[in-house]
Amino acid sequence: MSEPLKPDICVIGGGAGGITLAASAAQLGARVVLVERGQLGGDNLYRGTIPSKALMAAANRAFSVRQTRAFGITPLTPAINFRAVGDHIQSVVNAIAPNESAERLAGFGVQVLRGFGKFDSRETVLVDDRVVAARSFVIATGSSPAIPPIEGLRKVPFLTSDTLFGNSVRFEHLIVLGGSGHAMELAQAYLRLGSRVTLIARERFLPEFDPELAKPLIAKLTEEGVQLAEGVSCDRIEPAEGGGIRIHVSKDGDVDTVDGTHLLIAGQRLPNIEGLELAKAGVEHDPSGITVSNRLRTSNRLVYAIGDVTGGASSATRARHEANILVRRLVLGSQAVTQPHAVPSVIFTSPALAHVGMDENAAREKYGRSMRVLRWPFSENDRAVVERETEGYVKVVAGPSGRILGATIIGEAAAELIQTWCLAVTSGLTVAQVAESIAPYPTLAETNIKTAQGCTLERSAATGLMGAMRLLPGQS
Repeated sequence: MSEPLKPDICVIGGGAGGITLAASAAQLGARVVLVERGQLGGDNLYRGTIPSKALMAAANRAFSVRQTRAFGITPLTPAINFRAVGDHIQSVVNAIAPNESAERLAGFGVQVLRGFGKFDSRETVLVDDRVVAARSFVIATGSSPAIPPIEGLRKVPFLTSDTLFGNSVRFEHLIVLGGSGHAMELAQAYLRLGSRVTLIARERFLPEFDPELAKPLIAKLTEEGVQLAEGVSCDRIEPAEGGGIRIHVSKDGDVDTVDGTHLLIAGQRLPNIEGLELAKAGVEHDPSGITVSNRLRTSNRLVYAIGDVTGGASSATRARHEANILVRRLVLGSQAVTQPHAVPSVIFTSPALAHVGMDENAAREKYGRSMRVLRWPFSENDRAVVERETEGYVKVVAGPSGRILGATIIGEAAAELIQTWCLAVTSGLTVAQVAESIAPYPTLAETNIKTAQGCTLERSAATGLMGAMRLLPGQS
């Protein structure tokens, strides 16, 4: 066995969080070893965020050519070549892959070890026959799709995010099991590419989002043709007569069957902790993930963990945020801690749904009647009118002092517009400070400023500075 490697940081896992941490730390002068047995880029690049968004980009192009009449352009029915769509997805992945390659990381000074990393003690990791004795270890192994314990599921073919993007044929009728934003993204994408789609959720759809803003998205998917069923139990699955899949479902005592040609499991994910030998390192964990503090430290003072492996909703955004926190702590000596409330959640459907910070219910519970709710509709924005994308609005909650507590946006470009409110929540900005900012005209970004200005105008009126100015529509 060769001499042990003694880097400053050993990162186990080369996905979104692991690569961000390794590359940033190395560029700041830290000696970094990155351990990965599979493809660098992980689920984010090959089976998750990137391929799903490439799929949705193709679906949205197909949808847009059907919706041109209002612009004076005759709508078209696009001819969709699923093999070519698959080629498009692969080309996007191929274009991004060099940014996360071993060669690029080596250029930053990262030493990449190919193999499976597991703890051999509280202070060492084994990678095949190599010993790594780092000053700090970071577990960033991500998560994998959980297969629900439904009777008969293993006896029929089904897809997960691990296998979905190898598809090159049209699904005649796709059944999607799951009520998350990711499930909705895929349901809308395949519908727009010409498939019939049924979306089934055991609980309510989008439980993590403000129901007020989730409702328009659910209505939009229903309007487009997705068959949605929430609060439904999938009791048994079997091959359907004549081919395909039959799911036996029940709700409130009523039973029924749903037949489809293909089945996609898009529900819960489980942390990738098997085989890491966490017990040897004294790292506390349970089936939901590794336990960490707000400093991302585990029960072993030398070991940290970031991203999906710590449990919670799967999110490349969160993994990158936590990676940056650790770079600041481990390399720069900062006392930075995680800010889960400041990490945005986005559903990249059309319309998109984005959220950061507190929602209205949480703010009311903490501040009661002294909190404020501010709204501004896209229909009052000139750019939205020009683009004929007027559905949706911005909703912001503010505390008694005017400090912004959180925001949710439903509408086109919500994923981009939420950044203003991410900055506000992170920096503790007030409504007045956002109201004083300037956006170019005409842009959707003005909706954020108008939302804040509505509140400041009302406060001015209340103090007599604006005379007869009244509360704008939608404020409460």
